[in-house]
Amino acid sequence: LAPEYKYPYQLEEVFSSYKWTLENCGVLGTLAEKIVFCGDSAGGNLAVALVMKCLQHSVRIPDGVVLAYPALNLTMQLSASRVLAMFDPMMPYTLLKLCLSAYVPDDSDAANDHFLSPVFAPEHVLKDFPPLSIFSGAIDPLLDDSVQMIHNVRKAGGDDARLRTYENLPHGFLGMVPILEEAKQASNDISRRIAEYLGTEFVDDKTKL
Repeated sequence: LAPEYKYPYQLEEVFSSYKWTLENCGVLGTLAEKIVFCGDSAGGNLAVALVMKCLQHSVRIPDGVVLAYPALNLTMQLSASRVLAMFDPMMPYTLLKLCLSAYVPDDSDAANDHFLSPVFAPEHVLKDFPPLSIFSGAIDPLLDDSVQMIHNVRKAGGDDARLRTYENLPHGFLGMVPILEEAKQASNDISRRIAEYLGTEFVDDKTKL
């Protein structure tokens, strides 16, 4: 939708789609006994914002949330990891700035809107957050977003908030699964966590069926 339609159109579309899915799960061939929200990068932002939207409107929240290198602070505030964006080839500062300007309206204050920047969500919102797992590369400029989010959820009383980092992986590592063994391992770890939240068994693609 962006940049023609900026925030909050994306969140409203996702929220409407989710409510429709809950009301029509039978049409989709599922009982929806378990639900997991997943997202990477900007999609991780929407996944977290969707949880908070559900909490705000008393709509069923998921049984777990699994994110990969999410963008959870949409301000241009610098942090230790964001300094990497000054010379990072995968997420350079100019690209980060361009993405934010395409999504965040000029009259919005991302530091005071936790639907834009979930890391600034108050404790009374985060205390009811479902189980959360974040997977990030240690050399990702957005790593501090994940660290702060996990810290805040735990501080608010979340009893299942986990962060897994991978020493040599950059932002967007899921697109590198065919060429990087560590990215393949991360992908399997993510799939295993999704299966855990769904209450089902993870089957590695190497397993003979």
